[in-house]
Amino acid sequence: MDIQKFYEDHQKFMAKILLKLKDKRERPIGYTEKEDYYPFKDASIVIAPHTNTYENPPHKHDFFEFVYIHQGSCTNIIDSVSIPLKQGDICLMNTNAMHQIKLNNVKQDIIFNLLVKESIMDSFHFKIYSSNDFVTNFFLKSIDKRRQEQNYILFSNNTETEQTDFFCKMIQEQFSKKIYKSPKISYLFDCFMIELIRSYQSTVDQSHMKNKQEDTFSKMLEYIEQNSATVTLDELGKKYGYHPQHLSKLIKQYSGSSFQALLTDIRLQQACMLLRENKLSISSIIQKLGYSNRTWFHKLFQEKYHLTPGEYREQQLKAKNQIQASYHE
Repeated sequence: MDIQKFYEDHQKFMAKILLKLKDKRERPIGYTEKEDYYPFKDASIVIAPHTNTYENPPHKHDFFEFVYIHQGSCTNIIDSVSIPLKQGDICLMNTNAMHQIKLNNVKQDIIFNLLVKESIMDSFHFKIYSSNDFVTNFFLKSIDKRRQEQNYILFSNNTETEQTDFFCKMIQEQFSKKIYKSPKISYLFDCFMIELIRSYQSTVDQSHMKNKQEDTFSKMLEYIEQNSATVTLDELGKKYGYHPQHLSKLIKQYSGSSFQALLTDIRLQQACMLLRENKLSISSIIQKLGYSNRTWFHKLFQEKYHLTPGEYREQQLKAKNQIQASYHE
C-alpha cells in the first residue's frame, strides 16, 4: 500500500464528508472522546489518518493516543504546552491529556494517530513485567514516570528506524483486507512498544555516559540484576572503575534511587517474576534472592506492592488466566 496515496485519498474523502456535515461537525472545546468512540467498534487498537481539512478544537480521550509524523511537521499543543514535532517523531499522550494538533503545511503534512484502549496498554505492561528483564522493566517504568509528570512523552526521530517501520506496518495492516488483521496488529503493537523502549534506553545511555560508552548505566543495571543476591556497592565500583562514594552519587543521579533502594527494587521485581512462574516455594524464592530474614522480606514486599507474596502470586495467576481467556474470545 502506498501510504502517501492512501493519505491523499483519505483527505479528499473527508473533505466531502465534512462538507455535507458542515453544520454538524462543530465540537465544543475540551470535549472528551470515550472508548465507545466509533473506531473502537471492532478493535482495541486503531490507526487513523489525521484529517488535514478539519482542525479539531482542544480535546481529550479516555484512551491513549500516539501521534506519528510520517511526513512534514506539526505542533502538538498538550495542556497548553506547544511541542514541535518533525518527520519520524512519535508522541505518546496520556489518557485525558488536553491536546490539539496544528499543522505547518496542510497540503504536505502526513500524520497518523494510533488510538489504544487502556486495557491493551495494561496487557503490554503485564507481558513485559512478566519477563525476566529488569533493564527493560526499568526503562519502561522510567518512560511511564516521565509521561505521568508531563502528560506526554516524545520519542524523537533518530537513526534507528525500527519504531517507524513497525508503525507503518500497522498502518498497512489496518487498511488491508486480509484475514487475522486484529491479532497481527496486536503483535506489531507489542514490537512497536519494545522498539520505543529500546530507543528511550539508547537516548538515556548517550546522555548519561557520553565519555564512557562501555560503562553505560544499562550495563551496570544488568550486572546488578545478574548478581543481585550478592552484589555490593564496593564490588560494583571496582568493576566499573568508580570510588563507591562517587558511584553512589551517579546511581542516585541516573535512577533517582540510592544503590540499596535500587538493589531492593531489583530483588523485589525478581521475586515477582519467580512468584508468577509458580515453580518455587516462597521460602525458596526468599533464599534465592539473598535474604536471610523472611520477616524483613515480607515487610519490604508488602510496602511496595501492598500484598503478601502469596496474595501477589494468586492475583497474578488470576490476571494471566483472564488475559489468556480474552485472546480466545
